[in-house]
Amino acid sequence: MSLNEFLSMGGQGAFVWGAYGMTALLFALEVVLVRRCSAATRRSLGQVHTAAPAMRLEGRRGI
Repeated sequence: MSLNEFLSMGGQGAFVWGAYGMTALLFALEVVLVRRCSAATRRSLGQVHTAAPAMRLEGRRGI
């Protein structure tokens, strides 16, 4: 089996490699979007935390 035969996958190579490429692209996009959302949430929580110091529970530990 040559590399060309492997890549063509019996005539279905465009579909197979396109599916792999699309999956890789979507996984990368998911990582970018999750990081962006996480950073925005951290910024938002930081603003709430500094804007309302009276709401902090001093000395209280999480369960």
